[in-house]
Amino acid sequence: MAKLTTKQYPWQRMMHYIAASAIGATVFSKLLHYVDPKLMRLSQDRLSIPKVVAGLPVVILTSTGAKSGQARTMPVMGVPDGDNIVLIASNWGQSRNPAWYYNLQAHPVAELKFNGHTGTYIAREVADPDEYRRLWQKATEIYMGFDKYQQRAGRKIPIICMMPQVEKPS
Repeated sequence: MAKLTTKQYPWQRMMHYIAASAIGATVFSKLLHYVDPKLMRLSQDRLSIPKVVAGLPVVILTSTGAKSGQARTMPVMGVPDGDNIVLIASNWGQSRNPAWYYNLQAHPVAELKFNGHTGTYIAREVADPDEYRRLWQKATEIYMGFDKYQQRAGRKIPIICMMPQVEKPS
């Protein structure tokens, strides 16, 4: 099973403060939505702005649209947790969840791509308080901005655990 890994340099950790600020989150939320998918496509998924600038682990999530039923592909930060990949539905600290959250609620089977690996995963929202705290801590160790987003959001930010779908032998 492929593993998602993280490595951050001190200068990248400093960039977290900019992205976590209200102004930084506003700028990045508008900019990354358009620029990052193009950059990732051109680099064959090796480069993304959050990965290069802040050292964040980025995965390519392809989910099925909750309303449209169409495939929707979006780069998102993934938090490694054993074989699972954890997604934080922070939406940059906005008052609503990101669209991919609703897509996974309606259609929990999705594809994740990272480090040359492509796999099918099953989404599960984390409801257990102890598991939520453990995963939130793990996420904030990688990106301190999640605590700032939680303060601004005015909602409990959902955590989605993406579990690899085990292929059954034929």
